[in-house]
Amino acid sequence: MPLAFELKSLFEKYLRNSISETEFKRLFVLLDDFTDEEVIQCLQEIQASNPELGMTSMDEHIHVEGLNEKIGSIWNKLEDHAQTSLSISEEESDNVKHINPWKKYISWASVAAAILIIFGITWYNRPDKEITSTENPTLALVEPMENQSTLTLPNGKSIVIEDDKNGLLYHDETYMVSKGENNEIVFELKDKTAATEEISFSSIKTSTGGFTSFKLPDGSKVWLSSESSLRFPTQFASDKRVVYLDGEGYFEVAKNPNAVFQVQTSSQTIEVLGTHFNVRDYADEAMKQTTLVEGKVKVISKGSAPQAQYLSPGEQSTLVNAELIKKTVDSKEVMAWLSNRFIFDNKPLNLLIKDLERWYGVEFVLPNEEIGKQGYYANLSRDLDLSAILNALSVGTQTKFSIVKRRVYVNP
Repeated sequence: MPLAFELKSLFEKYLRNSISETEFKRLFVLLDDFTDEEVIQCLQEIQASNPELGMTSMDEHIHVEGLNEKIGSIWNKLEDHAQTSLSISEEESDNVKHINPWKKYISWASVAAAILIIFGITWYNRPDKEITSTENPTLALVEPMENQSTLTLPNGKSIVIEDDKNGLLYHDETYMVSKGENNEIVFELKDKTAATEEISFSSIKTSTGGFTSFKLPDGSKVWLSSESSLRFPTQFASDKRVVYLDGEGYFEVAKNPNAVFQVQTSSQTIEVLGTHFNVRDYADEAMKQTTLVEGKVKVISKGSAPQAQYLSPGEQSTLVNAELIKKTVDSKEVMAWLSNRFIFDNKPLNLLIKDLERWYGVEFVLPNEEIGKQGYYANLSRDLDLSAILNALSVGTQTKFSIVKRRVYVNP
Protein backbone atom coordinates (compact mmCIF):
# COMPACT_ATOMS: atom_id res chain seq x y z
CA MET A 1 0.00 0.00 0.00
CA PRO A 2 1.50 3.40 -0.98
CA LEU A 3 2.47 5.39 2.11
CA ALA A 4 0.39 8.45 1.13
CA PHE A 5 -2.73 6.31 0.73
CA GLU A 6 -2.02 4.57 4.04
CA LEU A 7 -1.59 7.92 5.82
CA LYS A 8 -4.91 9.17 4.45
CA SER A 9 -6.69 5.96 5.39
CA LEU A 10 -5.36 6.02 8.95
CA PHE A 11 -6.19 9.71 9.38
CA GLU A 12 -9.76 9.09 8.26
CA LYS A 13 -10.07 6.35 10.88
CA TYR A 14 -8.44 8.67 13.40
CA LEU A 15 -10.93 11.45 12.72
CA ARG A 16 -13.85 9.01 12.81
CA ASN A 17 -12.73 7.73 16.22
CA SER A 18 -12.43 4.21 14.86
CA ILE A 19 -8.70 3.63 14.89
CA SER A 20 -7.25 0.64 16.71
CA GLU A 21 -4.18 0.65 18.93
CA THR A 22 -2.01 -1.02 16.27
CA GLU A 23 -3.16 1.43 13.61
CA PHE A 24 -2.58 4.36 15.96
CA LYS A 25 1.04 3.31 16.49
CA ARG A 26 1.48 2.96 12.74
CA LEU A 27 0.15 6.50 12.22
CA PHE A 28 2.78 7.86 14.62
CA VAL A 29 5.50 6.15 12.60
CA LEU A 30 4.13 7.42 9.28
CA LEU A 31 3.98 11.04 10.44
CA ASP A 32 7.77 11.11 10.57
CA ASP A 33 7.94 10.28 6.83
CA PHE A 34 5.90 13.25 5.61
CA THR A 35 6.48 17.00 5.52
CA ASP A 36 4.02 19.50 7.00
CA GLU A 37 2.93 20.45 3.47
CA GLU A 38 2.16 16.82 2.59
CA VAL A 39 0.14 16.32 5.77
CA ILE A 40 -1.77 19.55 5.10
CA GLN A 41 -2.65 18.26 1.64
CA CYS A 42 -3.79 14.96 3.14
CA LEU A 43 -6.09 16.77 5.59
CA GLN A 44 -7.47 18.93 2.79
CA GLU A 45 -8.36 15.86 0.74
CA ILE A 46 -10.04 14.20 3.72
CA GLN A 47 -12.05 17.32 4.52
CA ALA A 48 -13.13 17.75 0.88
CA SER A 49 -14.40 14.19 0.54
CA ASN A 50 -15.75 13.80 4.10
CA PRO A 51 -17.60 17.00 5.09
CA GLU A 52 -19.50 15.05 7.73
CA LEU A 53 -16.35 14.96 9.87
CA GLY A 54 -17.17 18.54 10.83
CA MET A 55 -13.72 19.99 10.21
CA THR A 56 -13.84 23.72 9.55
CA SER A 57 -13.42 24.70 5.90
CA MET A 58 -9.90 25.30 4.65
CA ASP A 59 -8.80 27.43 1.73
CA GLU A 60 -7.98 25.66 -1.49
CA HIS A 61 -4.32 26.53 -1.07
CA ILE A 62 -2.81 26.60 2.43
CA HIS A 63 0.65 27.99 3.01
CA VAL A 64 2.68 27.05 6.03
CA GLU A 65 3.17 30.67 7.06
CA GLY A 66 -0.63 31.05 7.39
CA LEU A 67 -1.08 27.89 9.35
CA ASN A 68 -1.79 29.38 12.79
CA GLU A 69 -5.27 30.60 11.90
CA LYS A 70 -6.12 27.44 9.96
CA ILE A 71 -5.10 25.07 12.71
CA GLY A 72 -6.87 27.30 15.20
CA SER A 73 -10.22 26.78 13.49
CA ILE A 74 -9.65 23.03 13.23
CA TRP A 75 -8.56 22.82 16.87
CA ASN A 76 -11.66 24.59 18.14
CA LYS A 77 -13.84 21.99 16.47
CA LEU A 78 -11.73 19.08 17.70
CA GLU A 79 -11.63 20.53 21.20
CA ASP A 80 -15.45 20.42 21.35
CA HIS A 81 -15.40 16.75 20.44
CA ALA A 82 -12.61 16.08 22.93
CA GLN A 83 -14.55 17.69 25.78
CA THR A 84 -17.68 15.73 24.85
CA SER A 85 -15.70 12.52 24.80
CA LEU A 86 -14.09 13.25 28.14
CA SER A 87 -17.41 14.15 29.80
CA ILE A 88 -18.83 10.83 28.69
CA SER A 89 -15.81 9.05 30.12
CA GLU A 90 -16.38 10.67 33.50
CA GLU A 91 -19.87 9.16 33.65
CA GLU A 92 -18.60 5.62 33.13
CA SER A 93 -18.22 3.19 35.99
CA ASP A 94 -15.03 3.00 38.06
CA ASN A 95 -14.13 -0.27 36.39
CA VAL A 96 -14.32 1.28 32.95
CA LYS A 97 -12.28 4.29 34.06
CA HIS A 98 -9.29 2.13 34.88
CA ILE A 99 -9.16 0.42 31.49
CA ASN A 100 -5.97 1.32 29.60
CA PRO A 101 -7.12 3.99 27.08
CA TRP A 102 -4.90 2.47 24.38
CA LYS A 103 -6.81 -0.82 24.65
CA LYS A 104 -9.93 0.90 23.29
CA TYR A 105 -10.49 3.13 20.30
CA ILE A 106 -8.70 6.47 20.45
CA SER A 107 -10.85 9.35 21.74
CA TRP A 108 -11.28 12.75 20.13
CA ALA A 109 -8.90 14.03 22.80
CA SER A 110 -6.16 12.09 21.05
CA VAL A 111 -7.17 13.61 17.73
CA ALA A 112 -6.29 16.94 19.30
CA ALA A 113 -2.90 15.49 20.21
CA ALA A 114 -2.39 14.44 16.60
CA ILE A 115 -2.86 18.02 15.42
CA LEU A 116 -0.19 19.08 17.91
CA ILE A 117 2.11 16.28 16.78
CA ILE A 118 1.83 17.21 13.11
CA PHE A 119 2.27 20.93 13.34
CA GLY A 120 4.46 21.13 16.45
CA ILE A 121 5.34 24.66 17.46
CA THR A 122 3.08 26.27 14.85
CA TRP A 123 -0.06 25.27 16.72
CA TYR A 124 1.23 26.58 20.01
CA ASN A 125 2.07 29.92 18.46
CA ARG A 126 -1.59 30.57 17.63
CA PRO A 127 -2.36 34.18 18.62
CA ASP A 128 -5.88 33.29 19.77
CA LYS A 129 -4.88 30.57 22.23
CA GLU A 130 -2.78 31.00 25.36
CA ILE A 131 -0.86 27.85 26.25
CA THR A 132 -1.58 28.12 29.95
CA SER A 133 -5.21 29.23 29.74
CA THR A 134 -7.20 26.08 29.03
CA GLU A 135 -5.16 22.89 29.07
CA ASN A 136 -3.40 23.29 32.36
CA PRO A 137 -3.22 26.76 33.92
CA THR A 138 -0.51 25.63 36.38
CA LEU A 139 2.06 25.14 33.62
CA ALA A 140 4.57 27.94 33.34
CA LEU A 141 6.42 28.58 30.10
CA VAL A 142 9.81 26.84 30.05
CA GLU A 143 11.76 27.12 26.81
CA PRO A 144 14.66 24.84 25.77
CA MET A 145 17.92 25.88 27.38
CA GLU A 146 20.33 27.98 25.35
CA ASN A 147 23.19 26.09 23.74
CA GLN A 148 26.40 26.75 25.70
CA SER A 149 28.53 23.90 24.35
CA THR A 150 32.29 24.31 24.60
CA LEU A 151 35.41 23.01 22.90
CA THR A 152 38.53 22.80 25.09
CA LEU A 153 41.89 22.59 23.31
CA PRO A 154 45.03 20.87 24.64
CA ASN A 155 46.46 24.28 25.53
CA GLY A 156 43.52 24.88 27.87
CA LYS A 157 41.76 27.38 25.60
CA SER A 158 37.94 27.03 25.84
CA ILE A 159 35.76 28.11 22.93
CA VAL A 160 32.01 28.60 23.34
CA ILE A 161 30.17 27.17 20.35
CA GLU A 162 27.50 29.77 19.65
CA ASP A 163 24.60 28.95 17.35
CA ASP A 164 24.69 32.30 15.55
CA LYS A 165 28.44 32.46 14.94
CA ASN A 166 30.02 30.83 11.86
CA GLY A 167 33.38 30.78 10.13
CA LEU A 168 36.70 30.92 11.98
CA LEU A 169 36.23 30.55 15.74
CA TYR A 170 39.86 30.30 16.90
CA HIS A 171 43.41 29.93 15.60
CA ASP A 172 46.95 30.12 16.86
CA GLU A 173 50.26 28.73 15.65
CA THR A 174 49.12 25.14 16.37
CA TYR A 175 45.33 24.84 16.09
CA MET A 176 42.51 26.18 13.98
CA VAL A 177 38.79 25.79 14.81
CA SER A 178 35.97 26.82 12.49
CA LYS A 179 32.27 26.25 12.02
CA GLY A 180 31.46 25.08 8.53
CA GLU A 181 28.48 23.76 6.61
CA ASN A 182 25.45 22.67 8.67
CA ASN A 183 27.04 24.24 11.80
CA GLU A 184 29.66 21.51 11.88
CA ILE A 185 32.74 22.24 14.00
CA VAL A 186 36.03 21.51 12.20
CA PHE A 187 39.15 21.09 14.33
CA GLU A 188 42.50 21.19 12.54
CA LEU A 189 46.07 20.64 13.65
CA LYS A 190 48.14 23.03 11.55
CA ASP A 191 51.37 21.01 11.72
CA LYS A 192 50.28 17.54 10.63
CA THR A 193 53.85 16.27 10.58
CA ALA A 194 53.94 16.36 14.38
CA ALA A 195 54.43 13.18 16.40
CA THR A 196 51.52 10.73 16.08
CA GLU A 197 51.50 9.59 19.70
CA GLU A 198 48.20 10.28 21.47
CA ILE A 199 49.60 12.59 24.07
CA SER A 200 47.39 15.65 23.75
CA PHE A 201 43.60 15.68 23.89
CA SER A 202 40.78 18.04 23.09
CA SER A 203 37.24 17.73 24.38
CA ILE A 204 33.80 18.94 23.37
CA LYS A 205 31.10 19.23 26.01
CA THR A 206 27.46 20.03 25.34
CA SER A 207 25.40 21.94 27.86
CA THR A 208 21.85 21.32 29.08
CA GLY A 209 19.82 22.02 25.94
CA GLY A 210 23.03 21.83 23.92
CA PHE A 211 23.72 20.02 20.65
CA THR A 212 26.71 20.08 18.35
CA SER A 213 28.36 18.24 15.49
CA PHE A 214 32.01 18.13 14.49
CA LYS A 215 34.71 16.33 12.55
CA LEU A 216 37.44 14.31 14.21
CA PRO A 217 41.05 14.43 12.93
CA ASP A 218 40.49 11.34 10.75
CA GLY A 219 37.39 12.77 9.04
CA SER A 220 34.89 10.84 11.15
CA LYS A 221 31.76 12.82 12.05
CA VAL A 222 30.23 13.03 15.53
CA TRP A 223 26.96 14.48 16.81
CA LEU A 224 26.67 15.05 20.56
CA SER A 225 23.34 15.23 22.39
CA SER A 226 22.77 17.46 25.42
CA GLU A 227 24.82 17.02 28.61
CA SER A 228 27.38 14.87 26.81
CA SER A 229 31.12 15.08 26.24
CA LEU A 230 33.70 13.54 23.94
CA ARG A 231 37.44 13.50 24.57
CA PHE A 232 39.63 12.84 21.52
CA PRO A 233 43.33 13.03 20.58
CA THR A 234 44.76 15.93 18.64
CA GLN A 235 46.00 13.41 16.10
CA PHE A 236 45.19 9.70 15.92
CA ALA A 237 47.85 7.01 15.99
CA SER A 238 48.42 5.06 12.78
CA ASP A 239 47.04 1.75 14.08
CA LYS A 240 44.11 2.81 16.29
CA ARG A 241 41.59 5.59 16.84
CA VAL A 242 40.23 5.90 20.38
CA VAL A 243 37.74 8.47 21.74
CA TYR A 244 36.08 8.71 25.15
CA LEU A 245 32.34 9.37 25.47
CA ASP A 246 30.19 10.38 28.41
CA GLY A 247 26.51 10.74 27.47
CA GLU A 248 25.03 10.26 24.00
CA GLY A 249 26.66 10.55 20.62
CA TYR A 250 26.06 9.49 17.03
CA PHE A 251 29.11 8.47 14.99
CA GLU A 252 29.77 8.21 11.27
CA VAL A 253 33.20 6.64 11.26
CA ALA A 254 35.56 7.17 8.33
CA LYS A 255 36.67 3.80 6.99
CA ASN A 256 40.26 2.77 7.69
CA PRO A 257 40.90 -1.00 7.70
CA ASN A 258 44.32 -0.43 9.21
CA ALA A 259 43.11 1.49 12.27
CA VAL A 260 40.24 0.24 14.40
CA PHE A 261 37.96 2.94 15.82
CA GLN A 262 36.97 2.61 19.50
CA VAL A 263 34.42 4.52 21.56
CA GLN A 264 35.28 4.07 25.22
CA THR A 265 32.69 4.74 27.94
CA SER A 266 32.82 4.02 31.66
CA SER A 267 30.97 0.73 31.13
CA GLN A 268 31.74 -0.54 27.62
CA THR A 269 33.85 -0.39 24.48
CA ILE A 270 32.35 -0.09 20.99
CA GLU A 271 34.75 -1.20 18.28
CA VAL A 272 34.40 -0.59 14.52
CA LEU A 273 36.34 -0.09 11.31
CA GLY A 274 33.86 2.18 9.55
CA THR A 275 30.14 2.46 10.29
CA HIS A 276 27.21 4.57 11.59
CA PHE A 277 25.94 4.01 15.12
CA ASN A 278 24.47 5.71 18.19
CA VAL A 279 25.75 5.29 21.77
CA ARG A 280 23.79 6.33 24.86
CA ASP A 281 25.77 5.90 28.04
CA TYR A 282 24.81 8.43 30.72
CA ALA A 283 26.16 7.94 34.22
CA ASP A 284 22.72 8.47 35.80
CA GLU A 285 20.95 5.88 33.62
CA ALA A 286 21.02 2.17 34.40
CA MET A 287 20.69 1.10 30.77
CA LYS A 288 23.55 1.73 28.33
CA GLN A 289 22.53 1.38 24.69
CA THR A 290 24.34 1.02 21.38
CA THR A 291 22.21 1.11 18.22
CA LEU A 292 23.64 0.23 14.81
CA VAL A 293 22.40 2.06 11.71
CA GLU A 294 24.90 0.93 9.11
CA GLY A 295 27.86 -1.47 8.96
CA LYS A 296 28.91 -3.67 11.86
CA VAL A 297 30.06 -3.04 15.43
CA LYS A 298 31.40 -5.03 18.33
CA VAL A 299 30.19 -4.11 21.82
CA ILE A 300 32.31 -5.23 24.78
CA SER A 301 31.19 -4.72 28.36
CA LYS A 302 33.67 -3.79 31.06
CA GLY A 303 33.92 -5.30 34.52
CA SER A 304 34.98 -8.56 36.16
CA ALA A 305 33.10 -10.72 33.61
CA PRO A 306 33.16 -8.88 30.28
CA GLN A 307 30.80 -9.93 27.48
CA ALA A 308 30.92 -9.22 23.74
CA GLN A 309 28.25 -8.83 21.07
CA TYR A 310 28.24 -8.12 17.34
CA LEU A 311 25.44 -5.97 15.95
CA SER A 312 23.89 -5.81 12.51
CA PRO A 313 21.95 -2.78 11.16
CA GLY A 314 18.71 -2.24 13.06
CA GLU A 315 19.97 -4.04 16.16
CA GLN A 316 20.52 -2.55 19.60
CA SER A 317 22.73 -3.75 22.43
CA THR A 318 21.60 -2.85 25.95
CA LEU A 319 23.93 -3.20 28.91
CA VAL A 320 21.93 -3.53 32.13
CA ASN A 321 22.95 -5.19 35.38
CA ALA A 322 26.28 -6.22 33.82
CA GLU A 323 24.49 -8.18 31.07
CA LEU A 324 24.42 -7.42 27.35
CA ILE A 325 21.01 -7.90 25.72
CA LYS A 326 20.54 -7.66 21.95
CA LYS A 327 17.27 -6.88 20.16
CA THR A 328 15.92 -5.44 16.91
CA VAL A 329 14.60 -1.87 17.18
CA ASP A 330 13.09 0.89 15.06
CA SER A 331 16.00 3.31 14.93
CA LYS A 332 13.70 6.32 14.30
CA GLU A 333 12.94 6.71 17.99
CA VAL A 334 16.62 6.33 18.93
CA MET A 335 17.79 8.81 16.30
CA ALA A 336 14.98 11.37 16.81
CA TRP A 337 17.27 13.83 18.62
CA LEU A 338 19.36 14.20 15.45
CA SER A 339 16.35 15.64 13.61
CA ASN A 340 15.43 17.84 16.60
CA ARG A 341 12.43 15.77 17.68
CA PHE A 342 11.16 13.80 20.64
CA ILE A 343 9.75 10.47 19.49
CA PHE A 344 8.28 8.26 22.21
CA ASP A 345 6.88 4.89 21.15
CA ASN A 346 5.28 3.55 24.33
CA LYS A 347 8.30 4.88 26.22
CA PRO A 348 8.00 4.71 30.02
CA LEU A 349 7.64 8.07 31.75
CA ASN A 350 10.66 7.48 33.99
CA LEU A 351 12.84 7.19 30.86
CA LEU A 352 11.41 9.91 28.65
CA ILE A 353 11.67 12.54 31.39
CA LYS A 354 15.46 12.13 31.26
CA ASP A 355 15.39 13.56 27.74
CA LEU A 356 13.16 16.43 28.86
CA GLU A 357 15.33 17.21 31.89
CA ARG A 358 18.47 17.43 29.76
CA TRP A 359 16.82 19.61 27.13
CA TYR A 360 14.85 22.03 29.31
CA GLY A 361 17.03 22.14 32.44
CA VAL A 362 14.27 20.98 34.78
CA GLU A 363 13.82 18.28 37.41
CA PHE A 364 10.83 15.93 37.40
CA VAL A 365 9.31 14.73 40.67
CA LEU A 366 7.32 11.48 40.50
CA PRO A 367 4.89 10.59 43.30
CA ASN A 368 5.70 6.87 43.06
CA GLU A 369 7.61 4.33 40.97
CA GLU A 370 4.46 2.86 39.41
CA ILE A 371 3.55 6.00 37.48
CA GLY A 372 7.01 6.01 35.95
CA LYS A 373 6.26 2.70 34.22
CA GLN A 374 3.36 4.11 32.17
CA GLY A 375 4.16 4.31 28.46
CA TYR A 376 3.57 7.34 26.23
CA TYR A 377 3.39 7.98 22.50
CA ALA A 378 4.52 11.27 20.98
CA ASN A 379 6.29 12.75 17.97
CA LEU A 380 7.07 16.38 18.81
CA SER A 381 9.47 19.14 17.88
CA ARG A 382 12.15 19.91 20.46
CA ASP A 383 11.62 23.61 19.69
CA LEU A 384 8.35 23.49 21.64
CA ASP A 385 7.97 25.07 25.03
CA LEU A 386 7.95 22.43 27.77
CA SER A 387 4.32 23.23 28.64
CA ALA A 388 3.34 22.22 25.10
CA ILE A 389 5.14 18.90 25.47
CA LEU A 390 3.47 18.20 28.83
CA ASN A 391 0.03 19.14 27.55
CA ALA A 392 0.49 16.72 24.66
CA LEU A 393 1.51 13.93 27.04
CA SER A 394 -1.54 14.68 29.20
CA VAL A 395 -4.06 14.29 26.39
CA GLY A 396 -5.75 10.88 26.46
CA THR A 397 -4.20 9.94 29.81
CA GLN A 398 -4.90 10.61 33.47
CA THR A 399 -1.49 12.22 33.98
CA LYS A 400 -1.32 15.89 34.93
CA PHE A 401 1.73 18.09 35.34
CA SER A 402 2.49 21.26 37.26
CA ILE A 403 5.61 23.43 37.15
CA VAL A 404 7.05 25.30 40.12
CA LYS A 405 10.17 27.22 39.13
CA ARG A 406 12.23 24.50 37.41
CA ARG A 407 10.59 21.51 39.06
CA VAL A 408 7.92 19.52 37.26
CA TYR A 409 5.51 17.63 39.49
CA VAL A 410 3.69 14.62 38.06
CA ASN A 411 0.19 14.10 39.43
CA PRO A 412 -1.58 10.83 38.56
